[in-house]
Amino acid sequence: MLPHEDETVAIMVDADKIASLVSTARTLLGDGKLVDLSALEGKVAGLCRRFDNVPPAAAEPFRAAIRAIMADLDLLAAELARQNEGMRRVGSGSDPRRAAHAYVKEE
Repeated sequence: MLPHEDETVAIMVDADKIASLVSTARTLLGDGKLVDLSALEGKVAGLCRRFDNVPPAAAEPFRAAIRAIMADLDLLAAELARQNEGMRRVGSGSDPRRAAHAYVKEE
């Protein structure tokens, strides 16, 4: 395999991993679970750096994968915003004294 072909395969593998990570995160959010996305930013940044080094003539096969990831990230952002809004509403309706009382030791 030529170096260019190695890089093409590596970029597509990375894109597939990111797409899978975003899909899994969306599924977990849909189930009402919290999701740790700390690694996602670095993975996307790395993919973008690699994609930036691809000559324009060779970039076409990646465009659909990148567009799909961008669309999924937009959906994930909207789902996170909804989850955060729901948590904010729940949190604003609670009485801090009641929450603090839950941690008081009984004598």
